[in-house]
Amino acid sequence: MTKLCKTIVPSISALAAAAFMPTAATATATYTYENNNKTYVATVTSAETAISSGAIDVLDANAITNFVVRGTARLHVDKGSSFIGDVSVNAPVRLSAANSLGVGPGQIYVTTNTVTMSGATVDKPVSFDTRALWGKQTGLAVWGAGEGETPYAGVFKKKVTFNYGNLYIYPYVRSRLVFEGGLEGNGYLIFSSLRGGTIVFTNMPIKLTCNYPASAENDHVVDSSGFSRHIIFAVAGNSMKRFSKADAPFSLGELKTTVDWAFDDTSMYMYFGHDSKWDLCGTSQRVGNIQFVVKSGENPSIITNSLAKSAVLYMTPEWTDSLNVALGGNLSVDFSVQPGKNPTTKIDRAMTASGDIVVNAGTLAFMSSGSWANATNVTVKGSSKITLANAGALGKKANVDLASNSSLEIASGVTVNVRTLTVGGVLRPRGDYTFGSGTLHVSHPCGFVLSFR
Repeated sequence: MTKLCKTIVPSISALAAAAFMPTAATATATYTYENNNKTYVATVTSAETAISSGAIDVLDANAITNFVVRGTARLHVDKGSSFIGDVSVNAPVRLSAANSLGVGPGQIYVTTNTVTMSGATVDKPVSFDTRALWGKQTGLAVWGAGEGETPYAGVFKKKVTFNYGNLYIYPYVRSRLVFEGGLEGNGYLIFSSLRGGTIVFTNMPIKLTCNYPASAENDHVVDSSGFSRHIIFAVAGNSMKRFSKADAPFSLGELKTTVDWAFDDTSMYMYFGHDSKWDLCGTSQRVGNIQFVVKSGENPSIITNSLAKSAVLYMTPEWTDSLNVALGGNLSVDFSVQPGKNPTTKIDRAMTASGDIVVNAGTLAFMSSGSWANATNVTVKGSSKITLANAGALGKKANVDLASNSSLEIASGVTVNVRTLTVGGVLRPRGDYTFGSGTLHVSHPCGFVLSFR
């Protein structure tokens, strides 16, 4: 009968002493397991130059109750197993099989800075001891695939956690890393992929908190070096303070949200750099401030909706800023503000989005080069404000709806053509209306001239 008990493994220094202190050109991997009331220890020593190509194979680990890996050589698990005990990974590990490291109620405890996936699934909860490896790039990697090769995938079917600091995630060259059981951590994630690597969160959300040295700056998902990254949130209720940050904005990648309310937090800030895209995929999302960090000569980011189904982005800015992004697709945008704030959101480029504009609070200012020609309905609620500095700010098919206490200002000498005008719930007839120092020309329905001061 298999006995469930704790494995006791000699320390690295003890193993080295027993091997008469191997030279610097030698690396050792030790894997220990318990089965049938016996403890088995296997130690493999290989030349340092052979580590990358001479990984150790664990061909059959069935019925193991506890499994411990130690050392500096990489252990290659290339066959699935059915053992249900705990796994302690204290050395570099490559996983390339379904049910790598077993199944069942056991847990996997990782205290190493490299876990590499290549076509593997892990069916146990995984805990990264990032506190023990503070200062190192602790993380997960998925091997890339060359042109014409089948892309690799790594799937974590249960929850992945990390306890402190940061966790790096590296999906390389057309590979895919999937988190099905959720991901929780005290700190922040760093995504760093190369040429089309994809990260997917599904079934259970990602939740980041920060309980170490009094800094709200560390509770976030952050982009890192690399290019053509793809991040997909296919689950609602994700929680983080920030998506990327001002000094490392999300650039050269694509973010997709494929379910409603993947993001639903007015205090969540997002930072986009150059040549990146957020595709809402026909969903509704609510965030706080969105800042676009684009230098002169760089291409702006894009927020769009690639589906025919309409999408809605609810923005809650805190400070005055330019919406330096290209908005496109069947996308509506709803503007609110943080409590006690009254920011102005500036539109200074041509937007191609064809949805609605709703201003709930604050000011939406169309600058001299700003336009939203395909907007269908423009609604200004409460005491919010909209300003138009050029004749093409809104399209001729726009329906403008102003609350009684809201305001519309048009620059001097400017005439803006729209389809309909509603003020305080009353549809106004066609004609010319003075707002500020400019004119709003309304084409439908028939009527007369009114002047609002």
